[in-house]
Amino acid sequence: MSLRKLIKDLSETGFMDMMGDAVSIQGRDFKVLYQNKLHKDLVGDKTGEYCYKAYRGKDNVCERCQIKMCFKDGLVHTVEQSRDLGDETMYSLNTASALKDETGKIVAGIEVVRDISERKRMENALRSAKYELEKRVRERTLELEESNTALKVLLKRREQDQREFEENILSNIKHLILPYINKLKKNRAMSEELVYLNILESNLQEIVSPFSSKMSFRYLDFTPREILVANLIKDGRQDKDIMDILNISLETVKSHRQNIRKKLGIYGKRSNLRTNLLSLMK
Repeated sequence: MSLRKLIKDLSETGFMDMMGDAVSIQGRDFKVLYQNKLHKDLVGDKTGEYCYKAYRGKDNVCERCQIKMCFKDGLVHTVEQSRDLGDETMYSLNTASALKDETGKIVAGIEVVRDISERKRMENALRSAKYELEKRVRERTLELEESNTALKVLLKRREQDQREFEENILSNIKHLILPYINKLKKNRAMSEELVYLNILESNLQEIVSPFSSKMSFRYLDFTPREILVANLIKDGRQDKDIMDILNISLETVKSHRQNIRKKLGIYGKRSNLRTNLLSLMK
């Protein structure tokens, strides 16, 4: 079928007018030979005019003209384009292909323009929503990180305050109470009172045991009694002094010494126990 007859049939039958896309046919000289109704509604009736002049207001064929590329290689070319319609922008998917005669010679080009404005608006809206969501996530993540940092600082401070509080209690009992109890216990004439002093000392140890157990990691898991012995050794007290102060036997003092040396990892070694305790129990 000749190109002229094809265009005549298309014009008379109105077949292309039933399509949902804008369709136009251009000759090898780039004159507009045919437009369906939707194409005319889109750009006006440009039949007989040069496409580059009618559509773009140019004097020469556009450099990246789809029809021009079809004439050159005979392939199908598709591109997205935008057109300013005043109040809004129209986005279209333009597909151009070559029309050939019975001999396979390219005699014209046909271009189908599909309106994809709604799809592009949805894509842009989704892209904008995605950007806004990512922005809010970043902002919220930053807020949470700042909150977590502040919380960690507060928790660290609270732990430090708690540790200082416990250390103060232990230190006050050790320096303000126990020395006087120990002095009273040295008085052998106070046989009945000695019982009450031992009870008092035991009760004090019971009171501070939660603190000392929490802090025992500083003393390598020493027992409350071993902590007392270690403190006295650190203060320079001899075994006999410790025996009198704590009202325990000399063998018990030596047993505590051995246990302390084992927990410090210096049992059986020539290492000064007091020096080691001074470096640990600060």
